[in-house]
Amino acid sequence: MHRLLVFLVVVCTLGISFTPGKDPVDFNGWEYMEWTWSKEKVEAALDKRGILYNAGLPNQKSGPTTSYYDYGMDIRLGYDAGHLYDIQQYRFYRISEKKQADKFYKKRKEKWIKKYGMPVVDAYSEVEKCNVTKWELKYTEINMYYDDKYIEYTQFPGEAYRIYIHITQRWF
Repeated sequence: MHRLLVFLVVVCTLGISFTPGKDPVDFNGWEYMEWTWSKEKVEAALDKRGILYNAGLPNQKSGPTTSYYDYGMDIRLGYDAGHLYDIQQYRFYRISEKKQADKFYKKRKEKWIKKYGMPVVDAYSEVEKCNVTKWELKYTEINMYYDDKYIEYTQFPGEAYRIYIHITQRWF
């Protein structure tokens, strides 16, 4: 009886530790959305969470998208071959909001270090002309860019600082 109980505890413990989605580093997707999910399944998950979204136009040139606001950022999901493949998150700050931009960037970075570990890249990029922080998870790549120098964005007049996060599926 004792051996059976020990066996069941070990099996249950292993089952929990290998359950998909439990370890964010090994999850095949982003947050709660899997890379294999269709647009309809992603939007059903957003509905279930009570998140309002824009389903985009059926024949838009950029392909199917879903847009919404969460985590303090504008989020755009892209799909390819019927599956989620691209996530872009944006947040712009005005010239007078440099401290808020710095705080948001630092807080997001600290949160992800706790969740995913140390980034593989965390430095100013001369090519990108901004701070770049990158995590390479088992199935997902996260690139966070922070333009902390004053830049006047022509497409967003009055905006000076940008935090942009690009999340994609990793291919092996």
